[in-house]
Amino acid sequence: MEGNGCRTDDWTYGILIHGLCDGKIEEAEQLLDSAVKGGFTPTVVTFTNLIDGYCKAERIDDALRVKNNMLLSKCKLDVNVYGKLINSLIRKDRLKEAKELLTEILTTGLVPNVVTSSSVSDGYCKTGKVDFELEVLKMMERDGCRPNSWTYNSLMYG
Repeated sequence: MEGNGCRTDDWTYGILIHGLCDGKIEEAEQLLDSAVKGGFTPTVVTFTNLIDGYCKAERIDDALRVKNNMLLSKCKLDVNVYGKLINSLIRKDRLKEAKELLTEILTTGLVPNVVTSSSVSDGYCKTGKVDFELEVLKMMERDGCRPNSWTYNSLMYG
């Protein structure tokens, strides 16, 4: 691309990585590694695509490794990245780690939004961990995050 005068940027890499994550996730990570070696500085968009791909492939340890690389590169995580990781951990019944990430969100100064909190709540309910879900509701109330219908439906039908 660059040979033709087209400069690759975060959005270009994001789209390429997103596309490769559907069945060729190792190639997606190799592309990112190659781009970084070539001077590209990944942003939250680039890393989120890769983390999302690993989460969808149920490769949570790889997603957590990418999260750690993201932090090492001084790229700040947002609540959406945390939400994806937490939900994947909950689906794998790794509740202690999910709760640690939820706590990490708060220590970074981020406040989980209703989507993140509700998806965490939903994950706990679907795995039968209603007691954890009630803790999430208390946290939402404390942080001024109003539960929505999805939050309550998760509790009732989880």
